[in-house]
Amino acid sequence: MQPQHLANAPILEALVDLRVRPRVDLDVHSLGEVLGLRERYPICEQMKAIQFQVKHESNAPPVQSATDLGTVGFRYSSPSDTCQAQCRKDGFTFNMLKPYSGWPNLRRLSMEAWAAYLGVARPEEVTRIALRYINKAPIAETTFDLGGILRGNLDPFPGLQLEFGGLGYRALLRDIASDNRAVVQVTLEEEPSALGHTLALDIDVSRLGSFSLTGQSIPDVLESLREFKNRLFFEMITDNFAKRFL
Repeated sequence: MQPQHLANAPILEALVDLRVRPRVDLDVHSLGEVLGLRERYPICEQMKAIQFQVKHESNAPPVQSATDLGTVGFRYSSPSDTCQAQCRKDGFTFNMLKPYSGWPNLRRLSMEAWAAYLGVARPEEVTRIALRYINKAPIAETTFDLGGILRGNLDPFPGLQLEFGGLGYRALLRDIASDNRAVVQVTLEEEPSALGHTLALDIDVSRLGSFSLTGQSIPDVLESLREFKNRLFFEMITDNFAKRFL
């Protein structure tokens, strides 16, 4: 099926993620004072991190340790909590939660927030550009043909009479022409109390490199990543299943 607009697309969350090489003198606490974000996203929270390690030595049990990394950034949220901007030393993430208001809106809001982040963080360069869409589609039917939902031969045991309980797989992909990368995760799980199933399609597409902080470099790559993401999505699902979301 060719990519097309789905008016009722089952998008739970969409995000733009930009990884950077930070300047050495950046004070992480300055990221909590991004005035360009405070007005639109007034709820600001510290982001903390803990690093866990397991050390293995011969003839001894594993030793676990935890290191408190302290504050690694700040999360700005809208009053409705439908949009969030994460400002970190290592990069910037803009999340749009359900209800998804469309790619033009996500692109505009994320680039406006990115410009505000740049004004404070002033990183050396962008090293990774990523776009991620998490889709969750309910399947009300308690019995169904898996081949009517997902393309490809997903039944590895066609000669056996088995009851289907769920599905899960992860694929790492690279588009040879564009060098865009993708991590695709698919799960199909039965809901409690026999209320049907939920199909989750998590598509994380990215490109590595050295990118200019301003200009058309980042928007152009994001457009390429979105086109790649759409091709992957519509290659995975059948035409009949896609029609549920028109």
